[in-house]
Amino acid sequence: MPLVDEALREAYLAGIVTVASGGNLGSEGCVSEPATGPRVIGVGGTTEGACLGAYSLSGGSIDLVAPGGGIPRSGCPSVSSRPIYQVTLRPGTTSEFAVPATYVGTSMAAAHVSGAAALLLASRGIRPQETPRALVDSVSRRLCNTARDLGLPSPQQGCGLLDVGRATKPVSRL
Repeated sequence: MPLVDEALREAYLAGIVTVASGGNLGSEGCVSEPATGPRVIGVGGTTEGACLGAYSLSGGSIDLVAPGGGIPRSGCPSVSSRPIYQVTLRPGTTSEFAVPATYVGTSMAAAHVSGAAALLLASRGIRPQETPRALVDSVSRRLCNTARDLGLPSPQQGCGLLDVGRATKPVSRL
């Protein structure tokens, strides 16, 4: 996907944070592009109860996990399995919106991380940076450094579960 790779590189150079879902079991076998990109935050999914979702793919390209709803992987004590609601186009239409109760997956989780990155930038939760690339790197680091460890191997959780409250806590200005 050379065109996608080039677009991601240009976004990085322009200071644009990119986030991508890692993919769901059944539709894919391994973490897929663009989540595998070196300047992309790859996202896996958790349930409402902070268990890894049964659907969430694992691999070295998963940087964070965030709520994606659904059923937990076996062995997780949480039984919470509600979906993550989102407004989307009703299937088969081009202008009618709906809020389906059946959507779960890493796409919903990636939306949480995208929102957290925007909130982090708006809250001034990171120090000003010299270059656009440094800004992207700083956002990625802050989201990772403030994530909550779920006690899972890194290929499953990356840095851990997104914690927007910790990530957006303002840092002191020098």
